[in-house]
Amino acid sequence: MKLNTRKYVKLLIIVGMIFTIIAGCNTGKDGSIEEMKNENTEPSKNNESEELDRLNKLEELDDEFVINLVTRAFDYHWRTRFNYNEDDEAIFTVDNVEYMYLSKEIDTREKLLTYLQEVYTEEVSQALFESYGLMERDGRLYHECSMLSTLMMWDESNIELIDESKENQTKTYEFHVPVFGDEDEVRLIEIVELKRVEGKGWRVNTVIDF
Repeated sequence: MKLNTRKYVKLLIIVGMIFTIIAGCNTGKDGSIEEMKNENTEPSKNNESEELDRLNKLEELDDEFVINLVTRAFDYHWRTRFNYNEDDEAIFTVDNVEYMYLSKEIDTREKLLTYLQEVYTEEVSQALFESYGLMERDGRLYHECSMLSTLMMWDESNIELIDESKENQTKTYEFHVPVFGDEDEVRLIEIVELKRVEGKGWRVNTVIDF
């Protein structure tokens, strides 16, 4: 079976990725969440850079911009889905199950949708929000504590433009995404659509997952 079939790609995703699920938030040696944090887990407080904004307005896109935008979309999704709040008071327990509020930058529906729409279209942002299964308490969004890891390295992808529509303002790319630590250099194939949104620029119109 060839690598470029969707069925084989999904099989590779299941076989080639390692998911580590850690129940509970307090997994650090000192009982805090400090050891679980890293500099990439907190949502960015700033909008895209001036350079990204400038490129966003262009009709012709280079590969570097496309890869950077899609990598950002991947990061935004994972930061939200498995967000770790550095505030110890964010963690609470109900019926022996630990939960955590989202960080203050994205702890309401409005804030989270605004955040996601920095890189995704409005439609995909709405779909992502619904998929998270977030709950609300005291006006703040929260989720059950858990952690996943992924081996897909979107920032090192090779890409090819396979379709575009000037009428719909879309460009569709085939991404060959390497898997970290794979000695056979397996690359998973993902199809990603970008859409030019009036007044904003290019946004990802596909859920960037795994």
